[in-house]
Amino acid sequence: MIALVAFMTAFNLRSIKSVANFNSVIVVLQVVLIAVILGMVIYGVFHGEGAGTLARQANRSGLVMRMSFR
Repeated sequence: MIALVAFMTAFNLRSIKSVANFNSVIVVLQVVLIAVILGMVIYGVFHGEGAGTLARQANRSGLVMRMSFR
């Protein structure tokens, strides 16, 4: 954390535009990380990981999705 503050201070001394560009890179990396984690969670739920999983249940009209807590 201290290294990031020192890095941002050095960038601030150079120019505000470089700080804005660096902040944009940080935001993009955070969004990518969120998307990866969300994808892993969705994959896990659909493949039976954890206590609450999505299970298929047959009824007269075909297959429907329901929550299954085993």
